[in-house]
Amino acid sequence: YSDYGASEWIVNGKNGFVVNEFDEVINIVNKLIDNNHLLQSCSKSVVCLSQEFSWKNKIKFWEDEINNILND
Repeated sequence: YSDYGASEWIVNGKNGFVVNEFDEVINIVNKLIDNNHLLQSCSKSVVCLSQEFSWKNKIKFWEDEINNILND
């Protein structure tokens, strides 16, 4: 849904879909069934997005932040 936090990361039609009403999900699922290229493209993009939230990346972010604070 467009009023939840995920809409900050989701680029509609690129790495997912943002909807306002649940009924829109049916249309999106049908679109993905009919358009394999769109399905594959969204799938690849969302894998890249998910890597931003991996433990490895988050630990690196916080290590850098703590080191910046300690070195200031």
